[in-house]
Amino acid sequence: MVKCHLCTREIDDEFVFCPFCGEPQTQLPAGLLGEELSVKIGEILGGAQRRLQAVIGALSRYIETPVVDSIISGDMGELHGVRREVTILFSDIRNSSGIIARLEPEEGLELLNNHHDRMAATVQATDGVLDKFIGDGMMAFYSKGELADHAVRAVRAALRMREYVTEANEDWPMPDIPFRIGVGINTGVAVVGSVGSRYRQDYTAVGAEVNYVSDLQIAAKEHAVDIVISRSTHELVADRIEAKQIGVLQRPPDDEQEPVYYVVRERRASDQGKRISASRQEGLGDAAKSAAQS
Repeated sequence: MVKCHLCTREIDDEFVFCPFCGEPQTQLPAGLLGEELSVKIGEILGGAQRRLQAVIGALSRYIETPVVDSIISGDMGELHGVRREVTILFSDIRNSSGIIARLEPEEGLELLNNHHDRMAATVQATDGVLDKFIGDGMMAFYSKGELADHAVRAVRAALRMREYVTEANEDWPMPDIPFRIGVGINTGVAVVGSVGSRYRQDYTAVGAEVNYVSDLQIAAKEHAVDIVISRSTHELVADRIEAKQIGVLQRPPDDEQEPVYYVVRERRASDQGKRISASRQEGLGDAAKSAAQS
């Protein structure tokens, strides 16, 4: 028996690492030379790392990435709930019931799975958090980076979803029921954390700002458009995203009337520069008016 150099507990002298604290030991196992020991340790650690990466990859398919990161780091505080500015995105398939009714059960599920795969890939490519799938619908939210940055990334994700729908309709087998989606996007304060029971937990965002996205999706359907954003999102992305007002909605909890916008496209760099310049000129004009009045 020898004592561990770090925790001083007695351990068998064949241990390369202390079984209590993990500290490497200088005592070499019998029959192994230094070079052979290094190779053996490398094999052990390499295999363990590969297994850990495989486990993390598998977990990431079933658990949201922030949750996996918290489990690995041991910092679980954020999962208990934080109030945060987020941009929430809901998307769903229009008239999915009519489409599914025409397909065999396995074909319907294959359609949904392929659709969700593309939607999820778009969210991850724009650095969002895939929250959940709800039948033919999906919820995601964005919170990394500056407020305006994650609002723009959410709208860009929706524009990529639009491109995917255009591609899908090129070979769509039901021309009388075209493949369409509806997307609602809103930016505001929500509570983010782990919600559920002792049997199952979801990492999600909750609150009035999240619920409001459902109203935006309804507005998109009523106005026969695919991507609708709230006033709060529009104010953050207006310099980079072209959008048109299509109506107003009552926004809870105060039922204040506010405009909602249809997303047309992302502005070209030249358009963004012109808009910023115009905004500055408008600001200078307002300042001049104020100075003259004073």
